[in-house]
Amino acid sequence: ASVVLTGHAIEAGLDRDAVSLETIADEADSAGAAFVESAAGELESLLSRLSERHSGWFVRCCYEIPLLAMVGLLLFRLGKNFFWDSWLAPQPVEVFGLDFYLSAGFWLLLWCIVLLWAFTHRLRRGLRREIAELAQTWTAADTAGGVFVRLEGDCEKIERFRQDLALLEQEVAGLEKRLATPEEVLGHLKDKGE
Repeated sequence: ASVVLTGHAIEAGLDRDAVSLETIADEADSAGAAFVESAAGELESLLSRLSERHSGWFVRCCYEIPLLAMVGLLLFRLGKNFFWDSWLAPQPVEVFGLDFYLSAGFWLLLWCIVLLWAFTHRLRRGLRREIAELAQTWTAADTAGGVFVRLEGDCEKIERFRQDLALLEQEVAGLEKRLATPEEVLGHLKDKGE
């Protein structure tokens, strides 16, 4: 690729150093470092936005209230069994054994897993949407900026020169046209008395 670029640069009359392998490698390294720094900053901003969005009081309440309800239900059941059913009830029953605690622990763990899954599912959905939007901005932006900087500068100078040349050609064509028909201009001047 470097040989091909060197050939095109020589053919166009551009600086050969601009397409040397060392120059391109240095430009690619600096462009890559700039892109990584920019991407890291945008990802950090994205994560902070998402953490703010998913840590508000309403979102926390949607997950903490069901968890507290489950813990409260289990504590109520344990307290009722210990205090009312085994002491104060007209027909006392035994206090719950280890099997109740194991089943309660299982259901509490399962409830925590469901709530955690719901939270992470919501978080992943928001993260996917934000990453898709970020990826679109990266594809739309000039992510390879910084590679072939010197060649790009030379090409921009050539493009500006061509635009200036085209404007000059239009002006010259207009002047040639005016010089080709001088009698109209002189005739108007004569009519005005000058």
